[in-house]
Amino acid sequence: MAKTPSEVRQIAKDAGVKIVDLRFVDLPGVWQHFSIPVEDLSDELFEDGIGFDGSSIRGYQMIHESDMLLIADPDTAYIDPTLQVPTISLICNVLDPLTRQHYSRDPRYIAQKAETYLQGTGLADRSYWGPELEFYIFDDVRYDQRSECGYYYIEGSRLAAQGRRVHPRRDRDLDRLQARARVGPGQPAAGAL
Repeated sequence: MAKTPSEVRQIAKDAGVKIVDLRFVDLPGVWQHFSIPVEDLSDELFEDGIGFDGSSIRGYQMIHESDMLLIADPDTAYIDPTLQVPTISLICNVLDPLTRQHYSRDPRYIAQKAETYLQGTGLADRSYWGPELEFYIFDDVRYDQRSECGYYYIEGSRLAAQGRRVHPRRDRDLDRLQARARVGPGQPAAGAL
């Protein structure tokens, strides 16, 4: 459901929000974020954006070209239920502050371009993008590291089992998760469909 900046402010007010958490993804795909006081939740955040130092983000900018902008996407606003201090989270688009063009290394922009391409070619009118959670399940792990030696011991009944299905916890806004075995023996993965 599309939201306007004023609707986002009303959601924040109704929930007693104190903090606005601005989120984006770095080039390797790790969530990055910083927070601002709720008093700074204004139309400018959605139109003009807020500056940040791109040189401190992996895969982004060199120090001499580090100024970047985050433009908050009102459609992504949600109250984070896991935090003690009432917080509204917003996913942001990364822009170049001089050209106001989308940043080419922003994974969100890359996904948006791919979806636009799919729509333009008629291959699809909608696409879903999400993380693939890869993990191992161990029965026992022991290790030690000293100056003269180190060791590890891993025991898992699933290490030799291929194709075993797991049922991961459903995540926010994901309609369905697919579980399947990965390349590593006994390594299940959960991907969004």
